[in-house]
Amino acid sequence: MLEPLTISTLTLRANYLTSAIEGVTYAGKVYGLPESVKSDALFYNKALVKTLPTSINDLINASSKYSVPGGTPLAFDAGNFYHYSWLHFGMGGGVFNGSNYKDVSPIKNAGALKALQSLVTMKKNGTLPSTLPDYGTSMSLFTNNKAAFFITGPWEYANLKKALGDNMGVMVIPGGKPFVTIECTMLSKYAKNKTAALEFMKFVTGATMGKNNFNAGAHLGKNVGHVPAALAPYNDTAVLNDPIINVFSAQASKGVPIPNAPEMQAVWSSMGTILPAVFQEKMTPEAALNQAYTEITAQINK
Repeated sequence: MLEPLTISTLTLRANYLTSAIEGVTYAGKVYGLPESVKSDALFYNKALVKTLPTSINDLINASSKYSVPGGTPLAFDAGNFYHYSWLHFGMGGGVFNGSNYKDVSPIKNAGALKALQSLVTMKKNGTLPSTLPDYGTSMSLFTNNKAAFFITGPWEYANLKKALGDNMGVMVIPGGKPFVTIECTMLSKYAKNKTAALEFMKFVTGATMGKNNFNAGAHLGKNVGHVPAALAPYNDTAVLNDPIINVFSAQASKGVPIPNAPEMQAVWSSMGTILPAVFQEKMTPEAALNQAYTEITAQINK
């Protein structure tokens, strides 16, 4: 069992990214200290992109500005809610009504509908491939210079850099709000010395300094590629100027932490069904979201 942390909200927000704190909060209580954050961002091919997009509409209508002979302007795993989330939340969609995990009405709000309609638009206007792109297909298109943009996370940096070399660039998704995953440390309810354990958690996550001003968060950022959730590591110039950490920390600050709720399982399942159906035009966006709402509600109220 886990122990809620006895640390003030003001202290937490003064030391960690706000989205990271939200990601370790459940029912108003904080159960861990965030160590690093992960989210999707926008990788681009500099040989194909001469002017960077500045709005979410620039991406939706990328076919008008970023034509790729024999390819497609944009590629991402469009049938996966995690990788589609940048569009869903960016257009104003939601999942739960605040911390009420029994109310999923935001899953079918006006923003969610607009996002699904935009997904169809991207297929029809040629921004996305005509066949539903999965993760492998999207990766292949981008690494073979057949896609100008690819939406994915920092875990692909080395592979994409190897494939594109100096032509690989990465930026915050303009207007996009992707899901944010939090890697964190947690306190066991049965810990014998909770005070010491909490101090160690602060050290490991980079909120406090160790001997000789050693910062664990900065070390993990520079040597392992973690994107620090604590603010102190960004005082290290090498961390602050790292292009990947710089972009993904900024993207995480604009993203939506994945809700810490078992009800999310029903959300993943239903959205994973309706997204392909809408893309393949087997369902209208409105009918699909109504179905998702009904399915998720039935599952979480069992």
